[in-house]
Amino acid sequence: MTTLDLVLLCLVLLCTLGVGLAGTRKNSDKDDFLLAGRSLPWWAAGTSMVATTFAVDTPLVVAGLTAEDGLAANWFWWGLLVSHLLVTFALAARWRSTGCTTDAEVVARRYGDGPNARLLRKLRAIYFMLPINLFVLGWVLHAGAKVLGSLIPFHTWIHPSTLNSLAVGSLDGSAVLGLFCALIIALAYGTVAGLRGVVWTDLLQFSLAMIGALALAWMAYQAVGSIEAVASLLTQTQAGMLTSDLQILSALAPMDPTWLDHLTPHKPSLDLIGTHGDLVLTALLLSWWANKNADGGGVLVQRMLACRSPKDATLAMGWFTAAHYMIRPWAWVATGLVVGLLFSIPPATGFEQSYPDAMLSWLPNGVLGLALGGLVAALISTADTHLHWGASYLANDLLPAHASDQQRLRASRWSQPMMALIAAVIAVHLNSIAAAWKIVLVLGAGLGAPTLLRWFMMRIDARSELAAFGASTVAAGLVLWGPWDRPSFAWQMAIVGVTGLISCLFCTLWTTQDKQAAEHFMQQTNNTPKSWWIFALAALGSMLLAAAGASQALVGQGLGFALLAIGLISYVLILRAYAQRIGQTQS
Repeated sequence: MTTLDLVLLCLVLLCTLGVGLAGTRKNSDKDDFLLAGRSLPWWAAGTSMVATTFAVDTPLVVAGLTAEDGLAANWFWWGLLVSHLLVTFALAARWRSTGCTTDAEVVARRYGDGPNARLLRKLRAIYFMLPINLFVLGWVLHAGAKVLGSLIPFHTWIHPSTLNSLAVGSLDGSAVLGLFCALIIALAYGTVAGLRGVVWTDLLQFSLAMIGALALAWMAYQAVGSIEAVASLLTQTQAGMLTSDLQILSALAPMDPTWLDHLTPHKPSLDLIGTHGDLVLTALLLSWWANKNADGGGVLVQRMLACRSPKDATLAMGWFTAAHYMIRPWAWVATGLVVGLLFSIPPATGFEQSYPDAMLSWLPNGVLGLALGGLVAALISTADTHLHWGASYLANDLLPAHASDQQRLRASRWSQPMMALIAAVIAVHLNSIAAAWKIVLVLGAGLGAPTLLRWFMMRIDARSELAAFGASTVAAGLVLWGPWDRPSFAWQMAIVGVTGLISCLFCTLWTTQDKQAAEHFMQQTNNTPKSWWIFALAALGSMLLAAAGASQALVGQGLGFALLAIGLISYVLILRAYAQRIGQTQS
């Protein structure tokens, strides 16, 4: 990394800090601090959603999975597409109409003020504030530490013995220093500016991060020669021809080259299914409802609640879904494809580490600084969002009802440094980011059914959710850490998800409910057209068409570009028509 790269990196960080602090308001109250005064336009809220789910871990995981097992390996997170479309067309406008501050608060609106509802509200707040939020933030910080430790030349500024003494857990001294710097910047404006400052920095950070990702994908293709050369190399690999690194090892190998087989991972492929049929079935049949964020999830719900109207919430969620699946990840897929084609043997630290290694190897001076600045900005964006989101549970759901607005503000601000410290401790003890992703998905698989059903079934009660919560948590613990062979990810999701669903429905048969609260909630949130499911299915078809086109466009297929364009245009028209209906419902 040159002086120019370091200067550009510092400029990016200073701009991020300046924009964040510019969002500060002197007379901020709880509603303004936690929800930006409920005044966000759809494009700001939606872009903030995309930015806050774009952390350093995401390009590492997506590129690493593609390099090792091909495009279809991404189905374990693609399955959430159905869930996000469901939220866009069925729940976004409903969420905005609740007038809640957090997703935990909706429990009180839906189930009334009985003891079970109060217990469930606090339990959900604690669960999402601490284990889920901090574990997610931990792996984000772990990924950020990997990147910063690899790219920032701390070893040239600090004596090696001193740097080695800073190593903690799975992170070396350089990574620990990078982690510390990123947290300081995130806390510097996140604890002062509130959600408004977080959202406006998200806009800057997303733009920079996407520029860096696109630049790396372009340079990765240039490393091969051209898009035609990538297509040719892919064809050769699928035909079983050895890539350059294996050719060298084969020349040095014994006469029987079968010893190389254990070094070769699954061949990188653009097949949308490939050998991952179980993941595809899991995505289509389970992932959309068997996940903790089936009705939107805390971070996305926070942005929807901050929108200025139900129509804006719908458009924000729709824009997020399009960007999350069809705009943002394909540059990482392209980079991962090239890495997998060029290097059949993964680095010692795994293919996830190949992404920052590719940045260092392929990006020219200046561009490297901007790309690194974009990744650091993405890290900060996600870190400040999770710290702010976790603090909102404390301020809104866990403090006593008689606490004043100023007490809630102070609690939310002072809790953020404490959560950052705990997340940093988690970060230094993680190894595989993709494995951490899957563990969190399995842990929350049983919570999806009751959180979805409560929007559509009057009989669902707080005890139904509590039963699903308890039973699925036990089931998750058994499938993840039980004294037997761990089942596949698909079976883990199925066992935990079905346990939550059955527990919820069984308990519903034996419970009574607060009908007055349920009826009022249903009337208050009944602002979506009855034909929402038709729009959702049409949008799903257009997105799958666009995905098929994008996979072929990566190797220069003209039909792929056409399918991509048709799919995206169709999606925009469907979303626009539906949003107009939401607007008519409001008026």
